[in-house]
Amino acid sequence: MEQSTYAAAGALVLSLLILRWYLTLGPNLDAIPAVGHPGRLTSYITAFRFVLASQSIIDEGYTKFKGGLFKVPMLDHWLVVATDTRAVEDIRKAPDDVLSFEHALFVFLQTDWTVGPQLRRDPYHTALIRAGLTRSLAGLADPLHDELVRAFRGIIPAAEEWTRYPAAETLMRVVCQTSNRVFVGAPLCRDADFQELNIQFTLEIVKAAVILKLFPDFLKPLAALAFSNVRSCTRRCARHIEPLVNARRARQRELGDGEAWEKEKPNDMLMWCMDAARGDEQEIEKLALRILLINFGAIHTTSMTLVFALYRLAANPEHAAPLRADAERALAAHGGWTKRALDAMPAVESFLKEVLRIDATGIWAMQRLALRPFTFSNGATVPRGTMLAVPVLSVNQDPVYHPRARTFDPWRFLHSQDQHADEDKGADDKEHTQGYRAPLAATQPEYLSFGHGKHACPGRFFAAVELKAMLAHVVLTYDVRFPPGTGRPPNDYLAAACLPGKADLEFRKRAAAAE
Repeated sequence: MEQSTYAAAGALVLSLLILRWYLTLGPNLDAIPAVGHPGRLTSYITAFRFVLASQSIIDEGYTKFKGGLFKVPMLDHWLVVATDTRAVEDIRKAPDDVLSFEHALFVFLQTDWTVGPQLRRDPYHTALIRAGLTRSLAGLADPLHDELVRAFRGIIPAAEEWTRYPAAETLMRVVCQTSNRVFVGAPLCRDADFQELNIQFTLEIVKAAVILKLFPDFLKPLAALAFSNVRSCTRRCARHIEPLVNARRARQRELGDGEAWEKEKPNDMLMWCMDAARGDEQEIEKLALRILLINFGAIHTTSMTLVFALYRLAANPEHAAPLRADAERALAAHGGWTKRALDAMPAVESFLKEVLRIDATGIWAMQRLALRPFTFSNGATVPRGTMLAVPVLSVNQDPVYHPRARTFDPWRFLHSQDQHADEDKGADDKEHTQGYRAPLAATQPEYLSFGHGKHACPGRFFAAVELKAMLAHVVLTYDVRFPPGTGRPPNDYLAAACLPGKADLEFRKRAAAAE
């Protein structure tokens, strides 16, 4: 019975792909070399292989065609990859009506069918993240730290003996609770069902997008009804936020829109969404969807980066002492857990920036859809309808841009370019408190972990503050190691995602641990 079910499912997928093949011609990319099988039908062999071997395929293309373009087959389109920093700048400078990030996001995540067309019509929550959240970081550092202490204390109690935890699942709960203190406030951020929902939502979006890509456009509305649980997630979130929204609206009516309300109203993302929403976007379910989308962009990438960071720390425990000294110095100089203190931790910042360089959570960035033909500065042209991206890990780990590029050097971003090239000086001999070259959230053509340009990750400044606070808290509060007999697992690649391999971590309270 199981074999017949798998056979039927395989036949259905094959039929859908053949149907797409007949209905979707796509742009003519014959002039661009391919990695893997180039044929219209045989390319699906590479497309299926890409799911589990994505980075090796991208690295192959980057090595063979560096300085130019190459294409990689996806299940529903060809992706054209640009391979040098000049091309990165070309994409960054291109106007949105020529190379569109919005349209590319629609293709990658099938957003018109997974979350609805309102995301393209009015992505107001993105502006709130980019501007409102970033401007408010100084005032949010204290509640953020308060919540991360609560989250760690509740999820990873600082015990005297080594205690073992599944790394990814445990740290994702910590990040979800901490982030939602800023997104929806307390006590909702501590609600277990609300946390589970926001963690699940990302998986639902990705799952639905993958399935919908198998269908031609005219069947996607029906396929979304059959295979997407996004609507049920939205209703579930609405049940959580409805009492909060109603209470806030009632209090606003009571106080009016004057100074009294401005002094009292909550300073969180939900309140900003309530203020910014217009028309039917003020409905509870529509607000709930925005909160889910904000979590979608924040929880998994931040938690995976934290896992990568603690894997590196557990594998190299000698790095804990300089990180701890850096945090203690900054906290003493700037009156505790303020944004100024977090911005004055160059060793913590360098460590995390190096983690993101070598263990970026996505293998490509700067996705664009060409809305008209586009010519790069090297003369290469792509036609209308081309999907473009740049290879994050391949660029981040290119020795032309980063000496010893495949080596994890936690203090890489502490020293200047001439010190950086000094191959003979050991990392532990370097001064850990000197000025660093670029802050964690900065983007550069040769450092693409957050993307680059005006469509770079809008929440990267919040993520940087949160990650620095969490890493500093960990080194001040715990010792961390891999269970005896184990070590740092290799990274896993699942299509466009780079994920930390599954492993456990052990935590133990430090002697004289700081709270």
